[in-house]
Amino acid sequence: MRERPEKASGQAPLLAKLGEEHEQNYLQQLLAKGYHVTVVDRRAAGGFGRAAADTEAAMARGDDFIYQATFFHDGWLGHADFLRKIPQPLDGGTWDWHYEVEDTKLARHTEPYFLLQLAYYSEHVARIQGAPAANMHVVLGNGDRATFRVEDVSAYYRSVRTRFIARLAEADWQPYPQPVDHCGLCVWRETCEQRWVQDDHLSLVANITRLQSHG
Repeated sequence: MRERPEKASGQAPLLAKLGEEHEQNYLQQLLAKGYHVTVVDRRAAGGFGRAAADTEAAMARGDDFIYQATFFHDGWLGHADFLRKIPQPLDGGTWDWHYEVEDTKLARHTEPYFLLQLAYYSEHVARIQGAPAANMHVVLGNGDRATFRVEDVSAYYRSVRTRFIARLAEADWQPYPQPVDHCGLCVWRETCEQRWVQDDHLSLVANITRLQSHG
């Protein structure tokens, strides 16, 4: 197994710094409004299992917000920026309150993959609280807060998840680092570029489109 690179290339470190600042600014806004925000320590002794247990305990207590919420279940891991308490029970829910997912993003408009990510987190939240929340939210880089119905995305999310699991289960499937838009932000970029040079990948041809490089 390869060791994860220590440093990201290109603009990734700067974007990561700006993303962290945006996240912290939102956290400070919540604290300034008097909300009780529980911070989950993802690096505490006990690993992801402990962080997930701490997240579930905070949800069961009914804390206002849960920052860096961690989900670890059946081999699946997820980290949501925030869980917001909604002081209303859900039909079939465990408590007299429930939680909705909020994620901070530097972008000024919502990207489709944001919604898949939020739907994944919302699935974990539903598992813990006994019923799905109605909404999920993105706090954008310009301060706008975009709200989406979980129900509107959940069917597509389940389809993508099912196809992903089926693909992994194929005996002859071998992963390959195809160039995508996210490459410029990824810590594995240099590793993948070395593979492309080794394979004389078509993506190295100037001005070639992604569709052409995939053959």
